[in-house]
Order: sequence, then C-alpha cells, then structure tokens
Amino acid sequence: MMSLKIGIIGVGVRGASLSFLINKYFKKQLKIVALCDLIEEKCNKVKKEINDNKINIYKNAKSLVNNEKLDGLIITSHTDQHFKHAKLAAEKKIKSILDKPISVSLKHAKGIVELEKRNKFQFLMSFTRRYETSWIKAWDLIYNKKLIGDVYLIKLNSIVPYTRYFQTWHRYNKFSGGGINDKCSHHVDVLRWFANSEVVSLSSFGSRHSHFTSKKNKNIRCKDCYEKCNYRRYDALGDARENLKKFKNNYSSLNDKRQIDDHCVWADGSDILSHFTCNFDFENEVIGNINFSCFGPASEDQETLEVVGIKGKLKLIRSTGIIELTYDNGKKFKRIDAKDNYHQTSHFGADIRLLKSYINYLKNGKSEVSAENGIKSLKIIDMINKSIAKKGKLIENKIKKY
Repeated sequence: MMSLKIGIIGVGVRGASLSFLINKYFKKQLKIVALCDLIEEKCNKVKKEINDNKINIYKNAKSLVNNEKLDGLIITSHTDQHFKHAKLAAEKKIKSILDKPISVSLKHAKGIVELEKRNKFQFLMSFTRRYETSWIKAWDLIYNKKLIGDVYLIKLNSIVPYTRYFQTWHRYNKFSGGGINDKCSHHVDVLRWFANSEVVSLSSFGSRHSHFTSKKNKNIRCKDCYEKCNYRRYDALGDARENLKKFKNNYSSLNDKRQIDDHCVWADGSDILSHFTCNFDFENEVIGNINFSCFGPASEDQETLEVVGIKGKLKLIRSTGIIELTYDNGKKFKRIDAKDNYHQTSHFGADIRLLKSYINYLKNGKSEVSAENGIKSLKIIDMINKSIAKKGKLIENKIKKY
C-alpha cells in the first residue's frame, strides 16, 4: 500500500509534535511531503529532524495546496488563521485535521461549518480528550456499562502548567482567545460529551491574577534574560514531554507578536485571563462546573474529571490515567489503570489515537469529531467570556443548532 501524502500548515509546537509522531509511528501509512510556516527555519528544523530531504517547504499555504498532490492536510496554524486555511482545504476537498479551537470568532467558525455543508465534506477536529484512552474508558463505564446510573453532576478541574500562554502568541486574545479558548475549548467539549446534552445557560467569574500583571519594564525575552526565574521558557514539563526544547525560537530579529515564543510572563501587552470558574445548566438536568487556572510551569498536569450519578461516582486523574470508581450505590469501589502504552507521549497518548483516527478518516471519509463540535464549543466559550465581562451574569444559550 502506498503511503498517503500529507501537508502540514503551521509548524509551531503542535505541528512539529505531530510531525515527529508521524515519523516515529506512522511512516508506512503517512508521508509528509510539504511543510508550511511563516518562519521557514522552523520547517527546515523539522525536515532535518525527520531526515527527509524530499519534503517541500512553503511560506504560503495557498501555494502548498495548489502545488502539491495531497491526500490530506494537518492544519495547526494560529487559531485566528484557521478559517482561511480550512477554506483552502475544503475547496479542494482535502481531508484535514483541524486543530482546536475551531477559531477565535464565531463568524469564522460558522464559515467553517458552512464549508463542510457546501462541499459535502468534514474536518476532523482534534479535541484530544476524545482520543485519550482513559477518557474513552470513563465514558464507556458511565454510558455503556451504566455503573453509576443517570448522570446529574459533572466537575472538571484544570489546574495546568501552562504559564506559557503568557509567553507565546496565545498571550493576545485576538490571535488565540487566550487560555479560556485554547485550553478550555477541550473542557466544554468534555462537559457536552459526558453530559450527553447541550448547555442551556451558564454563569462565570474570571480574572487575571495580580501576580501576572503586565509590567512595561519587563518587555524582554527569556533568551535575553539572565535572572533566576521559575517561568523560563522550554524548562516546563509540557515542553519537555513534546521534545521541543531544541526547537525553541531564537530568532533575535523577529519582533512580530505572532512569532516570539519566549516573552517574559510579565511583558507588557498581554490581555488574557489567568483563571476562571463556570457553572453550567444542561437540557437534561445535568449540572456542570469547570475550574481553570494556569499553575506553576514545573508542575505535572493536574486535570481531573468527576462525574456523579444516582448510583455512584467516577473520578478520572488525567496525568496518571487512573479512574476511581464508586458504584452499586456506594457498596463497591474499583481503581482502574486506564492508560495505554503511549501515555508518556504528547497529550497522554491522545495524539497517537488522533493520527490513527485520521488514517481511517482518510480511507473512509468519516470524521469522528466534525466542525459542528468545534462551533458548539466556541459558542460556549463566547458565553463564558460574556458572563465574566458582566460579573457572573447568567447567559442563556439561544442557539443549539448550526
């Protein structure tokens, strides 16, 4: 069988990480033939790392799509650029992974959903929890095995070592939507998935802690700073797990806000929040809650999911892949190790399963997670932001279908 030809648009942290996984685990099924990024050197470093001189390098996504004969695309560009790159793929019906979040603006998200409908074509959204073995197992225990009975309460705590949101292009809402959009697009998707229902209304509070208040005299990059600091870029565990330390951006000539990836966390100009909490009411009487905070960069991921049903309770600890299950009306307890052999790879093995799903999607055209899931997630993120801006005002979800 011939390898399927793949192009990648956006060779930052996400694009590079997926490139390495393809090269290590899926060489027989997928062949990277083209890379595209505004910084050509990023593409060249990835090309060198995977040791394939035949890969073509582009700075313009349209040129890549027009010049290459592709079976598939992986779109991992900046979030506010997703629509224009999705449009290129959809118009040529190139089956594509579209990284989450779907977009920063609802207008662009609606445009992507329309592209799917108009071209009779679907994207594969990369909501990684849907591909992590432990989350899949948890859902199975609840809805197939029915071990905790009808669900009525869901709580997701996301205390994560992602202070890098203050250091990269994510530090600007217009590019990324901040951590609330970038990270919590996953979480609201999880709540919809585990509630098995849609959000009716929500109320949220959030802010940027004074510890992260921007300081004009701190407009400096980590590479130019010699102070002892807990937030030095590329020393975080997340970066280490993705094996990207040697791919750090050292381009001293770059002053573009999009490209610098080692801002001081206190550098002036960032407008994103550091933490929030939100309560959700679902159509089927389920009540949900998300707590999110950017935590110490040297910490392990401290994300947990708790689901309460009328006959029991399930707790999932993401970093360990452990599920703690109380069931049979509290009479029984079980501790399940639900992680797989790829748990130490990026997103706790989810990216391996994502790429397996992508290969199936390339063959049969069936997407496990389409753009409709993406826009539903973004709609809820938009509601959260509106509620925060109005000091916790209850916001109703007036649109359920797109």
